[in-house]
Amino acid sequence: MTISQFISWCVAAITFGTVIMYGCIGETINQKAGDLNLGVPGVMMIGGIASLAAAFLYENNAANPNPFVSMILTLVATIVASGLAGLLYAFLTVTQKVNQNVTGLTLTIFGTGVANFFGGSLNTMAGGVGQISVAATSAVYRANINNAADLGVVGSLFLSYGFMVYLAIV
Repeated sequence: MTISQFISWCVAAITFGTVIMYGCIGETINQKAGDLNLGVPGVMMIGGIASLAAAFLYENNAANPNPFVSMILTLVATIVASGLAGLLYAFLTVTQKVNQNVTGLTLTIFGTGVANFFGGSLNTMAGGVGQISVAATSAVYRANINNAADLGVVGSLFLSYGFMVYLAIV
């Protein structure tokens, strides 16, 4: 493995690991409160598909989509959808005293099903598999410090990410 391959691998690992880091932070706080939520992957999938749907619908219905508006819409959609899934888990486990493990695993299966169902619907609306385009929204999340790669290894490893990576670290 060359040094450039290793740097590319590290950048990809940090980029994709950030998504999991958000779920881990939330689950850590949840466990400190005394709950074990095995439904975190399902909640994340529900939030993810809500965000994708919001970006897709906004970009397809706006003549000239504003990147800032698309970012706000996707963040709000994710927070609302994930919050509702978390509220369902809390209602069942805290109020109704349902088993936390069973409820969490059921929420994971439910979230996966919801995401697959609506993902298939978005594919159909977009005209087929691989046709969903949310270029304006994804550009906002991928925007990084200009010319970070010109700083060599340090720039590639530490300055080449979107704002959500740095927000997760904070």
